[in-house]
Amino acid sequence: MPKKEKIKWSSGHRYSREELLEVFSRLAAIGAVQDPIMAIKNKIRRKAWFEGVILAAVLLESLALARLKRNLKGKVSWKRLEHLSFEQVIIFLYGLELIGPETYHRMMRIRDERNKLVHKVYDQYVLDNKKAEKLMLEAIKCFEELTSGER
Repeated sequence: MPKKEKIKWSSGHRYSREELLEVFSRLAAIGAVQDPIMAIKNKIRRKAWFEGVILAAVLLESLALARLKRNLKGKVSWKRLEHLSFEQVIIFLYGLELIGPETYHRMMRIRDERNKLVHKVYDQYVLDNKKAEKLMLEAIKCFEELTSGER
């Protein structure tokens, strides 16, 4: 079976059309239509820590779901996959050996921090700048593994 063509972006990374569709729908919803990795790097450059971590998590969740859908195409109803949580998608990807243990742990850390930021706003949760930057760089590494092809 021939490999699907991937589109190369300014960051040098390649994305399948399905991955781009998922990511673009998220980017378009927030008015930031550009290469996802460059979008995260721009948040780092601007020191927009809160926005960057949230953006990285949203885009990573979209790309992870796209990867899962692509690998389960014809085997599972896509509508059912749409209802999976980010954590469930990560577990599926790891269980199907579509990501390695390092990426699994990175994605879980990003998910945990995103949840703290979003759900503990009233508890005055403070995100350390260094930790935020590290999380965004980890998200980029996750993007690289998810878009690098089959494991």
